[in-house]
Amino acid sequence: MSGHIDIRVVLTVIETDSEGPALYEVRVNEWPCGHVARVPTGWRKVSEATGRTRGPFFDTAETAALALAGEWG
Repeated sequence: MSGHIDIRVVLTVIETDSEGPALYEVRVNEWPCGHVARVPTGWRKVSEATGRTRGPFFDTAETAALALAGEWG
């Protein structure tokens, strides 16, 4: 018997500025797992402990969210 699991990564815009979306909430299958924010050089994950961006830089919010989702799940 084989099973099928759907994994959905959803970005929800939390904050915008003149350049567009600046902060997203990341959810995996409806469960919140963190935030990603735009910084001058790209996108980074946001530390839940300090509220500061951390980790490597990503080209897009989507790639940052996928990295965060992979870390979470």
